Amino acid sequence: MMKKRRTIDKTKRAKCAKPRSPKTTVKASVGNLVAECRQWMEGVDNARSELERNEFKDRLVYFDRLEASLSHPLTRLEKLVTTVADLKSLTRELEAELRSSGCGNRQLVYFRVVGRRNSRRGAAASVSVAKRAMGKKPTEPGGLRPAPQEEINRLYRLVARRLHPDGIPASAGQASELWHLLQNAYQRQDLERLRLLSVLTEQPCDPVAAKTHLIKIRSARDLLRLAADTVQRKLATAKKHPSWNFTRLADRSIALAAARRQVETDIELLAREQMHLEQSVANWSRAARGLMRTW
Repeated sequence: MMKKRRTIDKTKRAKCAKPRSPKTTVKASVGNLVAECRQWMEGVDNARSELERNEFKDRLVYFDRLEASLSHPLTRLEKLVTTVADLKSLTRELEAELRSSGCGNRQLVYFRVVGRRNSRRGAAASVSVAKRAMGKKPTEPGGLRPAPQEEINRLYRLVARRLHPDGIPASAGQASELWHLLQNAYQRQDLERLRLLSVLTEQPCDPVAAKTHLIKIRSARDLLRLAADTVQRKLATAKKHPSWNFTRLADRSIALAAARRQVETDIELLAREQMHLEQSVANWSRAARGLMRTW
C-alpha cells in the first residue's frame, strides 16, 4: 500500500508541476550548445597546434638531418622522380595520341607528340624569361588572401565587450575560457573563428531572436564537428610520417637509419621503373628512326 501511495503522489506532483517556460528551455539549450562548441574549438586548436609543431619544428629538423647525412642519395632520388614522371607523361601522350588519331601509325604519332612537347617547352621557357624581365614574381598556388584587418579588429572588440565582467556572460568559467579562445583567434588572425565567437557570445533580447540564435549555434556546432574531423584526419596522416615527434626522440640515429633504408629502396624501385619506361619509349623512337631511313 505504501508503494502504491508513493507512486500516486509522484504522478500527482508531476501533473501539478508547472511546465518550464520556452525562454528557460532556450537558455538552457544555448548554454549546453555553447559549452559543446567550446569543447570542439579547444579540440581543433589542440590538433592544429600539434600539426604546426610537426610542420615547423619536427619536419624542418628531420629534413635538415636527412640532407646532411643523405645528400647524394637524395639528389639521385630527386632526379629519378623527375625522370620517371617525364617518361610516364610521354608514354601517356603517345598512347592517347595513338587512340585519338585512329591511324595506327606509331611513327607519325611519335613525331607529333615529340614536336608538340618541344614546342610547349620552348613556349614555357619564353614565358618564364619574359616574367623575369618584367620583374613579376610567380603566383603561389593555393595562397590565401589575407583577411581584412578592419573586420578582424571589429569582431575582436565586439566579442571582448560581450565577455567583459560588466556584461552578461553565461558563467565566469565559460566566459574566461571563451576569452582565451578569443585571444588565440586574434593572435592567429583567424576571421572565421572570430565570427563563430561572435555568434556564441550573442545576447538576444526577445524570444524570436533567442530561437534564431539557437539555430545559428546549432549550425556553428555542425561546422565545428566537420572542422574537427578534417583536422583529426590530417593529424592521423602526419603521425604516420617518420618526422613525427622527431625533435622529442632521445636517439635520432634509429629514425635516420630507417630513412636511409627507405631512400635506398625507393631508388631501386624507381631505377627499375625508369628502365622499363625507357624501353617502352625506345620502341616508339626506334620505329620512328626506321621511318626516317625509308625516307
